[in-house]
Amino acid sequence: MKKAALLLLPLFVSGCIPIVFPIKNPADDRPNVYGRWRITEIAGQRPATQDMMLAVNSTNTGFSVDSECLKLSGHHAVAEKNGIIFGKIQTVQNRCTGSGSEQQLATALHGVKSYRLHKHSVELYDIEGRTVAVAQRLSAERLTGHGDLKSVPTFASARHAK
Repeated sequence: MKKAALLLLPLFVSGCIPIVFPIKNPADDRPNVYGRWRITEIAGQRPATQDMMLAVNSTNTGFSVDSECLKLSGHHAVAEKNGIIFGKIQTVQNRCTGSGSEQQLATALHGVKSYRLHKHSVELYDIEGRTVAVAQRLSAERLTGHGDLKSVPTFASARHAK
């Protein structure tokens, strides 16, 4: 009787405690545009500052651009076949002077219609296929772009910090 109880005990315990085996989702391995990127080119020109960051959020439709010179925020929509659009773009802070490529970024982002991913970079294109911007994935990000965007300063917090 004790042997039968000991043999049946694991069956009863396993019935009460579910055992979960994670199943890998193949979509998690596909590179995507979400995550944090360092902008290295705008309309064929290098930005005046090398600290210009683009954050494309995967949990909502927000995006932001942040540098010592410029802060933008807005919404994005990603479509199939590498389609992406940026809209409702607001310049939260603009300390840039002159007519550098940073000044053109908000206008350029309005024209973005698609993107092409490379191993560690993304190119943004307008409807005619011209390169609008190029960015490098930050080294701390995984290739799939599911990085922690909590560390990206939000523009709402930037406004309240003043």
